Amino acid sequence: MRSDILLRIFFLLLQCSLGKCLHYYLRSGETKCFYENLDKGELLAATFLGQVEQEDGTYDEDEALTFHITIFETFDNNHCILDQKSVPPGPFAFSGIDKGEHKICLQPHHIDSSKRVKITHDVNFGNAVSIQSKRNSAMLSLKERIRQLNERLLTIKNEQEEIKLKEPKFRSTTEETNQKVMYLSIVVSVVLVLTCKFQLRYLKTLLVKKKQK
Repeated sequence: MRSDILLRIFFLLLQCSLGKCLHYYLRSGETKCFYENLDKGELLAATFLGQVEQEDGTYDEDEALTFHITIFETFDNNHCILDQKSVPPGPFAFSGIDKGEHKICLQPHHIDSSKRVKITHDVNFGNAVSIQSKRNSAMLSLKERIRQLNERLLTIKNEQEEIKLKEPKFRSTTEETNQKVMYLSIVVSVVLVLTCKFQLRYLKTLLVKKKQK
């Protein structure tokens, strides 16, 4: 679930450079409108992500969230030419019937009207071929990024496998070294004890001889 959300957000951010990507906050029933000049036959394509405020103040997807999308021709007495309900992340598309300014309105609906809704959407304009080409380029960039991440993960996995293979040898070498150090310490200790004993005997003998004189 989380990975799907992150993938959608990442895809929307990728498309920001291709269109008009923005986000804002609304409550259930509030309406946000923006205006665009469209030529006759020009295509408007949009994707949007809606996230509902949670108890801890964060925002997350909610199946109860829906959107009401309306488009008006301001040059024709605000004549409504599109009225549809949708579930995020959309998308929706519209082709201009006549040339002029259009008002595009988005209204979220949720069972809990007290919670705020964070809306992130990306709008592209042009003909269907150019928009599809832009989307294909974004998808290729996303796929390339995923491929690079997969290669990096594979490299890390191989490095981990090499470490696992070297670990027994390293452990064996460490144990052998520890044993050698332990044996050497014992030998050194024995030599020191014998040396001390010899010196003490020598001093004792020397002192005895001096007393006898």
